[in-house]
Formats: sequence, C-alpha cells, structure tokens
Amino acid sequence: MNLTKELNSYIVKPVTYHEEKTIRSWYGALRIGEIDIGLMGEIENFSPLKNCWLTHENWQENIIFIKTNDFRIPCLSLRYEHYVYEKLGFLERAALIKKLSEI
Repeated sequence: MNLTKELNSYIVKPVTYHEEKTIRSWYGALRIGEIDIGLMGEIENFSPLKNCWLTHENWQENIIFIKTNDFRIPCLSLRYEHYVYEKLGFLERAALIKKLSEI
C-alpha cells in the first residue's frame, strides 16, 4: 500500500520541516471526515529549564490507535503528552491536559 497515494485526498498541509521557538519537527496535516490530524516526526522540544533541545523518549511505547472510517490512526496518549509537557516545564499546558483527561 502506498500511504501517500491512499491519503492524498485527505492532505490539508503536506509534510515539511518546521522550527519554532519551543518545537521543531516534520509536520503535516490531514482531515478525515470531521477529524483534524496532525502528523509529526523527529520531534524535539526546547526546554527552558535545561536551555537545550530535547528529543522525546519512549514515545513508541505510548501510542494508542483511533479508528475512523477505514483508518487506524496512531496517536500519542494524553498521559504521555502530559509527561512531556511537565518534563519540559510547560506546566500550564500539562495542567490543562491533566484536567481534560483521566490521568
């Protein structure tokens, strides 16, 4: 299966490399039905606490799948997102994720 060909009609933003103040990664976006999906790879976050870029650890072990239409979409769990934001010192975002989920 050619994933690019299969997903072509859902692409909202083709995957390209982006760098911002606190994050850098490959990024693209899909829209399947009413669901917006962000595609990210080789993610690094800038940690103000350590004053350096940090890669995500053990992210593969924190993947969950969401099924929509005929697709199984891999996503990071909110528990892992909470862990990353807390580790990087983005405590406001970590608190919001914790409030909105059952962590």
